[in-house]
Amino acid sequence: MDALWLLLLILVSCMTITVIYRWGGGKEDKYFARIGKIVIYVYETDTFTLIDKKSIKVENVKDISWSPTDPILALFVPELGGGNQPARLSLIQIPGKEELTQKKLFSVSDCKMFWQSSGEYLAAKVDRCTCHQLDVSSNLQG
Repeated sequence: MDALWLLLLILVSCMTITVIYRWGGGKEDKYFARIGKIVIYVYETDTFTLIDKKSIKVENVKDISWSPTDPILALFVPELGGGNQPARLSLIQIPGKEELTQKKLFSVSDCKMFWQSSGEYLAAKVDRCTCHQLDVSSNLQG
């Protein structure tokens, strides 16, 4: 019954505001996640409950992407504080919520993430802005 109520809550929230859910967690699709203002909520698909009944505290997450083969969540946090705090890409192992690695990125205006089909590599298309904010260039980060 709890799973039915959660599904109803998801449907209602999708009708009233834009909420992005990403299904994934490896080959078995054991998890799904959504971005909050200061947290990422990761749910188990079989029970529709939060993992360990807690969210992952990460402020200002702009995008997330699941590995196609493993329960690893990639996330992008844009620059903060007018560029004083660099943007970053992080990989988080689920269900342990352990940060596996992170890469700091400077002068970034946007980032799109692309997993290789076997989940061994994550490519990031990074749009960079110049000091004058007039020109934007793109490159791939590995």
